[in-house]
Amino acid sequence: MRSSSFAPVVLAMVLLPSLVPASAEAQEGGGTTGGGGTTTTAPTSSPSTTPPARTEHTRSETSGSTATITRGGDPSSAPVRERRPPAEEEEVPVNEEDDGRKADFIWLEVEGGVSYVDLIAFQQDNFSAPDGTTVDGFEEVTGVGPMVGVGLGFRVFFFAMGARATLASYPGFEIGTVGGEVQFRLPTPIIEPWIRLGAGYAWMGSANYTDARASQTTVYGWMLDGAIGLDFFITWWLTLGVGASLDVLNMTRQPINSLECPPNEFCPTQDGDAIGAQARGFAQLGLHF
Repeated sequence: MRSSSFAPVVLAMVLLPSLVPASAEAQEGGGTTGGGGTTTTAPTSSPSTTPPARTEHTRSETSGSTATITRGGDPSSAPVRERRPPAEEEEVPVNEEDDGRKADFIWLEVEGGVSYVDLIAFQQDNFSAPDGTTVDGFEEVTGVGPMVGVGLGFRVFFFAMGARATLASYPGFEIGTVGGEVQFRLPTPIIEPWIRLGAGYAWMGSANYTDARASQTTVYGWMLDGAIGLDFFITWWLTLGVGASLDVLNMTRQPINSLECPPNEFCPTQDGDAIGAQARGFAQLGLHF
């Protein structure tokens, strides 16, 4: 009886080590059998062998943009981000007009040319001696000679305003003018047409360039001036131009008591008046600031 009671114990000790590995294998396989049913467990995933993601930064030499690219890992989920610089604003040149030239605000012009004058072209009243009468200083009312001038002003787009002075030298006398003017200019890229109108003071006299106190000026009045021309832009600040102008002169002669009235209509001891014209052709050099 005693030997038969130890038999089950010995049998269990022999069979137990062989049953434990089988149970573990069943659990790893995802299934456990018992109770007449089968339970399936999803297999656990093995550790990932994908290398970690690596981020690289690249810069384009042509566009100057910087791109951030993530390499490695899952290609389908790797983000690719590109950072672009903000849009560059187009640089607008300062102080430029639509024609591509820089706009000038202050201008200076120097001119020189040939002038013709007829002080009694339109009418006169006791201004000069009639033909055939000799009276010193009054038979010379016409002439041709050189002229010079200078102008200074400011400009806003097509409109300019300034002042101008001119001096013309004729045989035996000079005529000078000074006054204000306005200009209207067509701003084209190279050649710029212009027209100007002016008004001011005019005088006629005999200048003594050796001794200014000996100069005589006994005739003066007012003038209206009109001119047209073209300026050629060598650079945006330098121009060469040509033009023509016409002055209408209303001159008044002062009485000269040292002379006696000849036996005719002209009497130098009384004042006189005349309306004449002065025409000029000239070239000019312009500086623009």
